[in-house]
This record gives sequence, C-alpha cells and structure tokens, in this order.
Amino acid sequence: MSNLADAPRLSSQRLTLRRPNRNDAEAIRRLADDWEVARRLARVPFPYTLDDALFFLDQIVPKELAWIVQHAGSGDVLGVADLTPHADADRMELGYWLGREFWGRGFATEAANVVLDYAFGAVRASEITAGCFVDNIRSARVLGKLGFRIAGESLRLCLAEGRELRHYDMLLTREMQGR
Repeated sequence: MSNLADAPRLSSQRLTLRRPNRNDAEAIRRLADDWEVARRLARVPFPYTLDDALFFLDQIVPKELAWIVQHAGSGDVLGVADLTPHADADRMELGYWLGREFWGRGFATEAANVVLDYAFGAVRASEITAGCFVDNIRSARVLGKLGFRIAGESLRLCLAEGRELRHYDMLLTREMQGR
C-alpha cells in the first residue's frame, strides 16, 4: 500500500474528500461534540474537545487513510471517512461519520462509496470490514446499501458511553461488489 499520508483527493457528484489538516480541528470538534454522533462511534469520546480533534489529527490521521468529507458546492465540512489497515495487508476497515445536521441526505452512502471505490481500485484491497452498534439503524442501512453483510456480532468499546456495546461486524469483498 502507498504511504498513508498520501491519501488522494477523492470526489463524487456532491462531495470532495480530502486529507484532514489542523485547520479542520474546530469543524471536527463542533460536529463530533454532539451526543447523538459520539454515542454511535467507538473511538469518539464525549464531550469532544479541541484537544480531542488535535489528537485525531496528529496521532490517528498519520496512521490511516483519512479524509474530511466536504460539500463540493458550499465547502462545508460534513464529517470524516477513513480506511484503517488490518494486519493482513489486503484487508481494511471502513469508518465514517457525519455531523447530525447532515444525516438523512445520502451523504454517508455517497462518501463511503467513493472510499470503497478507492479501496478496491487503487489500494487493491480484497476485503473491507465495517460495522456499527446494533442500535445504529441508520448506519446499518448505509452499510447494507453499499453491499456489506453481517458476518458476526461482537462487543466493542464505545468511548462516549464508557462501556462495551453490541456491535454488528460486517464484511464486503471485491467479489460481493463485483469490482
């Protein structure tokens, strides 16, 4: 795989996905500092502070293929999408989240689809894992639209809740997508 710091700019009809930078810290903080967002994510604490956003930018982004999801027309930051490498080089985990004001407009599906095209294309991944807490019906719907299937169930720590929650472990292969 290429250098993780070299995540290319990606785009779709309505979105631009670009490498996060420190100028995004306040937008990330504002969008993630929402209980309804944080409680649906494993790695996001609540409350979410500017220091948390800077930690994400300085410590997490260099180790993952991460993108800011931005509206192509307005330039508004909508959220984040990323691919985390597994120990097995041809497998990656898809993650994404959007600020609550952007839910229900198809942006998550559109952003994730662009990232999957990149993962199966340029990165040549054979399998992508993803998942959501079992009560996150919106995310389960997005992943289903993208072709993911439930491969199992596990317990995963939710930092915002401070406890382990039931989690759907989902899988998408190149063959399942016909890519």
